[in-house]
Amino acid sequence: NKTFLLFCCIVTRLITRVEYAGDIDSLRFALSLIDFNLLELRPHFPGYPIFCFFSKIIYFITRSIPLTFSFIGGISIYLTIIFTLKIWNLLFKSKPSYLKIFIFLNPLFWILSNRYMSDILGLSLVIIGLYYLIKFLNFNYESSLIKFLFIITLLMGVRISFLPFFLPAFLYLTFNISFKKALKSILILSFGISTWLLPLIYITGFKDFLNISFKHINGHFFNWGGSIISNNTGYVPRFISMIESILADGMGTWWTGRHWITILISIFLLILFLSFVQSIYLKKCNIRIEHSIMILCLFSYLLWAYFFQNIIYKPRHILPILPFLIMVFCIGVNNIIKQNIIIEKVIVLPGILCIGFLTLNLIIQHKEPTALSQIQNHMNDQNKDKIVFSSSILINDFIKHHKQSKKIIFEPKNSKFLEKYYNLGYTIFTTYNLDTRFKMNDKKTFYHNPYVNRLWPILNIYEYKLNTK
Repeated sequence: NKTFLLFCCIVTRLITRVEYAGDIDSLRFALSLIDFNLLELRPHFPGYPIFCFFSKIIYFITRSIPLTFSFIGGISIYLTIIFTLKIWNLLFKSKPSYLKIFIFLNPLFWILSNRYMSDILGLSLVIIGLYYLIKFLNFNYESSLIKFLFIITLLMGVRISFLPFFLPAFLYLTFNISFKKALKSILILSFGISTWLLPLIYITGFKDFLNISFKHINGHFFNWGGSIISNNTGYVPRFISMIESILADGMGTWWTGRHWITILISIFLLILFLSFVQSIYLKKCNIRIEHSIMILCLFSYLLWAYFFQNIIYKPRHILPILPFLIMVFCIGVNNIIKQNIIIEKVIVLPGILCIGFLTLNLIIQHKEPTALSQIQNHMNDQNKDKIVFSSSILINDFIKHHKQSKKIIFEPKNSKFLEKYYNLGYTIFTTYNLDTRFKMNDKKTFYHNPYVNRLWPILNIYEYKLNTK
């Protein structure tokens, strides 16, 4: 059964692999397979050394960037399913209905399991780490504590931004384990982290590593990272974006402008949630320490994501919340099945089919290039010799990292040199409209579904050329 599940997870992700880098972060991860270099942002800070190490091994075998990331995505989904089931068994000691299907068909999980990023592997490590933590809280096995700490050291080298999820757990362990276990825990964490941190410092150079660390930590929180400090979006819009990320992106519910089938999914999930509430009320469950720690971990991560992550444009930052929301819905499903098996056929099965239809539609669209990748393809098709491209720093970097862009001159947005190039007969391409001094020859609009990738779903390319005749 597990072998078949593993086969399904890997094969389906390999079939739906994407043959392009959808955004600048994806491109940086893709480039890291060819030439890992933290100073050149391949990938961006903090380098994700554990993820890149294993990715390069798979890439050495497959010689294919899409196959490498999709293979890791398939393994990650499998691990997420298996260990979510294990957590369920520890917490509820019963068999969950449809949990495997919910995780397997989740639209955001599927998209990110094909994306050139480390998020989905990071999610699987969060789930594995939580399983061993709950096992330790339940049985006080020292081996479970050691495995939990080992997973934490891996998580820090795969997706360090998921680490705040475990902050309440660390606080609890600090005050509730013996001095001997605490000392051993510190040694395990120190050794585990040093196995990847020291090689990373050696490769990068100690001075350069310190400089890039301070620069990017400061940049993330205060300049470009999308935190509440660096982003001028208000508290309420950030909260609305977080809700949209969890429900619309994460669970496929309705949002403004979405397909009508998402209304059916919303109704379906609302019924499951009400069934969950009824189940909790009827059972009057006792809240044990592991339940409390898990709830606090979720709340801790929600606060971290809300205040310090880019939840406006990157729904992937809410990934650690989704498996537990799925468990809530599965409790609702179990309650429905116990009450009336007919309702399962009338409500649950059609609801699952709607989610499957939505996910299939999104992964088909995901295989098509994003608006940014379409612009890259458009620039590759230009046969002109004298070309200038002007856009934001991130978009410029994305275009210039492709081999076909060597003939293009890149200028920052609103560069004072654009008029000089224009008067010399260069063709100017921009992602923004220039003033009336420039004659527009053409305008093209590129777009993709924002629920495939919320970053730059609509982009325009303006073409300017001086008429010399």
